[in-house]
Amino acid sequence: MKLPIFKTLVPIGVSFFLMGCSHTVDFRSSHFAVPHVADEQWQGQVAFSSAQPTEITLIADKESNPPDRTIDINDDTSEEGFFETLFVLDTFGLETDLTLFPQVELYLYGTSNFGLRWQFLGHGNGAGKWVASIQGAYGTWNDESGTEAELDFADTQVTTSELGLSIGYKFERAIVYISGIQNTHTTETEVINSHGTFGPYEDEGIHTTVSLGVSTYGPGFLLGLEYNAINIEWNESLEDTQETLGLRLGFGW
Repeated sequence: MKLPIFKTLVPIGVSFFLMGCSHTVDFRSSHFAVPHVADEQWQGQVAFSSAQPTEITLIADKESNPPDRTIDINDDTSEEGFFETLFVLDTFGLETDLTLFPQVELYLYGTSNFGLRWQFLGHGNGAGKWVASIQGAYGTWNDESGTEAELDFADTQVTTSELGLSIGYKFERAIVYISGIQNTHTTETEVINSHGTFGPYEDEGIHTTVSLGVSTYGPGFLLGLEYNAINIEWNESLEDTQETLGLRLGFGW
C-alpha cells in the first residue's frame, strides 16, 4: 500500500529536526560600497539595507557527542530555485556614513563593524565624471542559538575584516558602480549540550563579492539597488557561489 502523504511528511519532519539541532550564522551578502563621500565635513547618510544572507552552518548537530562539525554553505536554500533565492530580502541592516575629512568618511554597519572609505577619484561637486573609492573595515559580533537551560546552546564569536574597491560614474542624482569586496571571517564556536561543554571550535571563511549597483546620493531620500555575485570559501576546503539582490532605503543630510 502506497502512502504518498507519509512519504512527503517524513522528509519535511526530518528537515525541521535537523534545522533545530544545527547552528547557522548569517553573513551579509550585499555591501552597497558606493564610491561617494559627501562634500562637507559632518555630512552623511543613514540607510537600511536588505538581501538574502549567506548562511554558514558551523555545527550540524549540537546535541551529539561530540557535536557534529560538518560545515555547510546555504544548506537551507540549496534546493530552492535561482529566482526564489535571488529575490529574497530577509536580512536587514543599518549603515551610517559620516564624513570626517575631505574625501574620507567613517561608516558603521550594525553596532560593531567600523570602517573607513576614501574617495580618491572624482570627489566634490559636479556630475558627469568617474568616481572611485577604497575601503576597509573591522568588527566583532556574536551569534547564538538554543539555550543553556535546555542544553542545546551554541555561541559563535565572529571577527570580520573587510577590504574593498569601487568604481563608478556619477550622474546628476545617481551613481552607477561596480565594486569588489573581500570579507575574511574567523569564528570561535562553543557548544553546551547534555554531554558537556565543547570547543571553542575555530573556522575561517573568505567571502569575495563582486557587485553591480545604482544608488542615489546627497541630501534627501536615498534609494539603491545592487546585484551581487559571491564566491564563498570556508576552511580552504569548502567552496560555493551565491547570487543575491540588495535593496537600500535611507536619507542623507
